[in-house]
Amino acid sequence: MPRLLLVEDNSSSAAALAALLRREGFDVSTCTTAADALREFDRRGADMILLDQTLPDMTGLDLCLTLRARSDAGILIIGAGNDREDAAVAALDRGADDYLAKPYGLRELVARIRALLRRCAATARRHPAVIAAGPIALDPAAHTATLTGRPLDLPLKEFQLLETFVRNPGRTLARDQLLGAVWDSVDDDSNTLNVHVKRLRAKIEPDPAAPRHLVTVRGIGYKYLP
Repeated sequence: MPRLLLVEDNSSSAAALAALLRREGFDVSTCTTAADALREFDRRGADMILLDQTLPDMTGLDLCLTLRARSDAGILIIGAGNDREDAAVAALDRGADDYLAKPYGLRELVARIRALLRRCAATARRHPAVIAAGPIALDPAAHTATLTGRPLDLPLKEFQLLETFVRNPGRTLARDQLLGAVWDSVDDDSNTLNVHVKRLRAKIEPDPAAPRHLVTVRGIGYKYLP
């Protein structure tokens, strides 16, 4: 049974839609905030995420960006209906797979969900479980990592951070995006991200003092160059 994560700030609307989707054969979990959605996704995962564009603690677009940095799950953003073209472009630019404006019909929503699940399943069949970019290969299910075939000893957060980079080779990832993806937070007062990047560089760079794989993008964040 496909697992859906429904993120909708209106609890009544979320409950009603979840009930309808369950009757269509889906296993549905609901959350009303971005923080709850991230915790639920880490706990149970999801084959697909239905994400309302308006949330109380984070915009739906920012949550989409955070989820995309940590997962290849299908993401469908549901918007308010105004400026549909601009809203759809913004959603797709943030990593969503599809966009649907309110009001919408249940049949169309279910059809889009099933179509997206088929595409995600086809993509999963084409790609192996191991994620590789440049000298680094990761197996998230087995929690193993190698550098040019040599095993890397990575604690959980270092592994998750490296996985986020390897899933997005060549892409600049903002500090708050990385913090949200790995620590479910955008508070960097403790300098946590800097410390973990330094530790990763010590393990993957030929010269950690002059990194060529895990590079700093000043004023924004970091990027991984295979």
